[in-house]
Amino acid sequence: MKNLIYIFLLLTIGVQAQNITVKGKISVPDATVMLTSRQDSTVVKIAAAQTDGSFTLSISKIGFYRLTVRSLGYKEYQSEWMDINKDTSLALIELIPDVTELQAVTITAAKQMVEVRADKTVLNVESSIGASGSNGFDLLRKAPGVMIDNQDNVIVEGKTGVSIYIDGRKSLLSDTDLVNYLKGLQAADIETVEVITQPSSKYDAAGNAGIINLKLKKSKDFGTNGSLSTGYAQGFYAKSNSSLSLNNRSEKTNLYANYSNLTGKNRRFINRYRVQSDMIYDSRSKSVSDDQNNNARLGLDYFISKNKTLGVVVNGSWSDYDISTITRTPISTLTDGQRQEVLLATGQAASSNRNLSGNINYRFADSIGREFNIDGDAAHYTAGRNELQPNTYYNAGETQIISQSGFRMATPVDIYLFSLKTDLAQPIGKGKLAYGLKSSFVKTNNTFRFYDVDGDDEQFNADRSNFFSYQENINAGYINYSQTFGKFSLQLGLRAEQTISEGDLDSTQDLADSKVKRNYLDLFPSGGITYNATENNKFGLLYSRRVERPNYRSLNPFEVNTDELSTTKGNPLLQPQYTHNIKLTHTYKYILNTSLSYSYITNFMAQITDVADNNRNIMSPQNIANVQILNLGISYPFKFNDWWNLFASANGYRSTYNSNNEKFNPVTKNTFSLYGQNSITLPKNFKMEISGWFNTPNVWGGTYKTHSMGSLDVALQKQFADNRLSVRIAATDILYTSNWSGDTRYGALYISGNGGYESRQFKINLSYNFGNKEIKEIGKRNSANDEEKTRITN
Repeated sequence: MKNLIYIFLLLTIGVQAQNITVKGKISVPDATVMLTSRQDSTVVKIAAAQTDGSFTLSISKIGFYRLTVRSLGYKEYQSEWMDINKDTSLALIELIPDVTELQAVTITAAKQMVEVRADKTVLNVESSIGASGSNGFDLLRKAPGVMIDNQDNVIVEGKTGVSIYIDGRKSLLSDTDLVNYLKGLQAADIETVEVITQPSSKYDAAGNAGIINLKLKKSKDFGTNGSLSTGYAQGFYAKSNSSLSLNNRSEKTNLYANYSNLTGKNRRFINRYRVQSDMIYDSRSKSVSDDQNNNARLGLDYFISKNKTLGVVVNGSWSDYDISTITRTPISTLTDGQRQEVLLATGQAASSNRNLSGNINYRFADSIGREFNIDGDAAHYTAGRNELQPNTYYNAGETQIISQSGFRMATPVDIYLFSLKTDLAQPIGKGKLAYGLKSSFVKTNNTFRFYDVDGDDEQFNADRSNFFSYQENINAGYINYSQTFGKFSLQLGLRAEQTISEGDLDSTQDLADSKVKRNYLDLFPSGGITYNATENNKFGLLYSRRVERPNYRSLNPFEVNTDELSTTKGNPLLQPQYTHNIKLTHTYKYILNTSLSYSYITNFMAQITDVADNNRNIMSPQNIANVQILNLGISYPFKFNDWWNLFASANGYRSTYNSNNEKFNPVTKNTFSLYGQNSITLPKNFKMEISGWFNTPNVWGGTYKTHSMGSLDVALQKQFADNRLSVRIAATDILYTSNWSGDTRYGALYISGNGGYESRQFKINLSYNFGNKEIKEIGKRNSANDEEKTRITN
């Protein structure tokens, strides 16, 4: 691998683009600068000015151009048409302040809550007052076009299999481990949530529905700044949260630190009405968890020079959960509905998670488009769960005990994660070439210890215990080329990924599939072309091939009891699922976005519940079907007036699941989802937010037909102390309509279920920003102009 990196580095040396440069300086820092061609009225180059106001633009051909400069709080500057046929230096550009005075308060533009950009949709968390007090996982529910199903799977545009990124780096955690990590994050630590449905070849191919990137907060402001927040939430139980963020930036360094916590009890319920072997099992389960979550981050950026930056960041999270569960299951005959017996299961579990990760990165970027990045990541994740499950069978009237049994399970998990990647980009002729390498390694050790419990007596059961180790190495390389010619912009890419994995089950059971070895190479092409028909109309056609690989839990063939009547088991024969995505887009005036996409998924993976014996069921992942999804999406930000803004998006999609499995019932479902965010500015520095989402009946996992669900949230904010102190109150899921319900039939098994959590809550949050406000306002301009930077593909 080292030799390949050296070759890639050598290829970049001495390669220069024969471009014309336009240089200048603006009277304010961090403005956005654009060049528009008179020939076709398209924006051919866009950049952000430096902190001293200087900028350099590089173009590939001579012609007439107009320069446009925008900066938050200043009037737009636009030059006359200029004949640029050689390197050009412009005179100082003086921007004129654009402010409106109202009762001695300066009103300036604010960042939109939701931004739809050329390559992604962005939820600006800080602009959403209703996000206060939420954790990172619940925050995903607020992102446009994102759904969470009853198994905590994330769904985008009707597809599961979303890759979660943190600060642009793929999280190597998966399943329960990833959900627990995200639940430990606070919304106060997150700056934006980015939904990327058509990633380029630069990104990992994993994630057939695309990528969700959580960008953590890191101030760009000079001097010392910080924020302190605390909050209280009341659902069925009380909860509290707090966070502290510090940042110190100078000309050479940027030092930042964050700490946050979430504590309190949480209630969940799940009911399952199961018909199996002429019997009815009507299970009603409630659980209460006492959660303690903590997160800390420490980072340093060192600006070696104008073009070179070295960064180091360390993240730590630790959480503990004490969970009590009560499940009552009346068991009746199907023919006459007569109750035969009742199973009462009272479980106690203690769970803990520890995560420590570090990253070191180096970045080089110059004014002519050459870039070089190298990232190294290492992490160690541990999780432990100790669960006691007593089971008592009563007679039909629950007056007499028929039998008792119990078991205890200890399930520690140890995960080591390593990755190294390098990315390079450089101008080639009239276009830009990007390429890179990446290697990642994951090793997991999973111990399952089972104990038979009889009162105070415990006996280790070796036949029901096991040790499963799994390791996976993915080596990847990619190349991507982009070019703009006339009204067209083209991007083509190819990514190759080699997957080497091995799973080894050590148990007393003699299983033929106890060892799983795989070594395969896949190619993932991607590409897109955009056409700027007019200044207000832009069309795009995008294609990508994606993959979703089985994780280590899915491949472990050992059977594990989740309760007396239910068993889970991995599937070592589970194959990756592959997705072809094609998407046609149209943008009108950079704000009205319409898309039509088609996805074809092969070897679709789903968690299937099937009959184990007369009274038990078994859950296991299987490749059950091929899936076709046709999706139409529309998003538009309305500005009714100066005090009322609305962002609305709608998706309608048709999902078709077909399979050769005789137990599988083919499913076709039409689904409509709606998302809306109202932002209302009220007198006396009040701000209101009314937001919500709604989904019509849908299909989960290829077999579960669900009913409609949605949520309505309201939040109010008042600012004090020259806008440094913010008081926010919010009510979430006011109508209590986000609980799920649905039914499934697989072979001879039928299940109707519903469940939910404390989605309806009242929250109050106080936050205080401290530091040099004058400098902080300058820093905000850079963020506010980010939307402009996405209107052109270099």
